[in-house]
Amino acid sequence: MKKIFVSLLVTGAFLLITALSSSQAEAASQKIGVVFSESSEKYANTTHPGGTYLGQTVTPKVDYSSTYNKELKAFLLYQQQGFNVEKIYEKDLNSLEALSQYDAIVFAYTVMMNHQQRENIKMYVRNGGGAIFAFQTARNESTKFPKAGQMDLSPLIYDVDSWVMEWDNLTEVFNARFIDDIVLGNSTVNNTNTVHPIIQNATKELGKSKLNLTKSDQEWVEIIKPWQDSTATPILYFSNYDYASKPQTMKKNEFGAAHAIEYGKGRVVQIGFKIFDYINIDVKADWQDNENGVAYTTTGGDKDAKIFMKHALNWTAEDHKGHTPRRYNLSLYSDGVQSYVSPSGQFASIPQ
Repeated sequence: MKKIFVSLLVTGAFLLITALSSSQAEAASQKIGVVFSESSEKYANTTHPGGTYLGQTVTPKVDYSSTYNKELKAFLLYQQQGFNVEKIYEKDLNSLEALSQYDAIVFAYTVMMNHQQRENIKMYVRNGGGAIFAFQTARNESTKFPKAGQMDLSPLIYDVDSWVMEWDNLTEVFNARFIDDIVLGNSTVNNTNTVHPIIQNATKELGKSKLNLTKSDQEWVEIIKPWQDSTATPILYFSNYDYASKPQTMKKNEFGAAHAIEYGKGRVVQIGFKIFDYINIDVKADWQDNENGVAYTTTGGDKDAKIFMKHALNWTAEDHKGHTPRRYNLSLYSDGVQSYVSPSGQFASIPQ
């Protein structure tokens, strides 16, 4: 009986090692890019006064924590997990050809982009690329980078005049509309979704049914809402908090803290909170602000965050052979006509 037990144990261990080796080999064969955005890094540390612009209130821009540290955490985390990662830079976002050599690209707090870069990323995903958008991706227009002493007018809302199109030409990739930026205090992020492969694989590896990420102080989070019949599936939720800056908008377990999205032939994971603040990377590197790669002392859930990010990348990078067509439900109404002079000096008419 003992011989049979030992034989089964050895066989099980062999199968486990084989499975792990296969998974690690697949990760190593995929080419992953982590974006290091010079303008996003610079923007984090700039300060600008508040004021009024075209009747809208512009809040002062304060000094944020280092964006470079988040990018470096992403790079080192995936390197430690066995992925074949490379640093890619802002100039690479100007070329669809440059982006297309990667199975997936990680955008860690890449808030600054221009119109052409957003278009290239959209086409990259549509053509089959994977992407992780970790907090406020493409929210600001880099061609409007604020000058010293001037108000910060770079958020895209000043270009498109509607939060529905918060990400400009990249909006359709998100399959969602922007709701608001909200401050939460003493918050918890959990998964109520147990069906999606990212959650199934993460909870299986962790040996528990629920991921648990906690923040004991206040932090800004990004609230979005999937379109009707959207492919954006919430996989993590803002499940609990003691304080919300806009309680009339925020409701527990209603808004996703992370979404899995299918667009064209590609896949995307959008994350609406600062997940890299929860992650500890014990590596000597050129960290800024003496952070040294440690997780914030007010956060809990380092291992859960790491395993979630691992399986989020696996899901976006895998060759799934799928294709999700773009869907539009558009209605046009006209109850009048108005004329105006176009830039060329010719009269044109538009329905009102």
